[in-house]
Amino acid sequence: MYREIYEDYKKLFGKEPTRIIGIAIMTDTDNTGGSAVAYYDDIVLVSN
Repeated sequence: MYREIYEDYKKLFGKEPTRIIGIAIMTDTDNTGGSAVAYYDDIVLVSN
């Protein structure tokens, strides 16, 4: 899967992001009280 993180941010928040210093990838059930299983493969970030 390929994402344009910078463009996604602008669409979500309606402005350009400041300097990106980190990305969090989380799986939780804090709001549902259920359980979850997640598998993450290699994650690669590249600049254009």
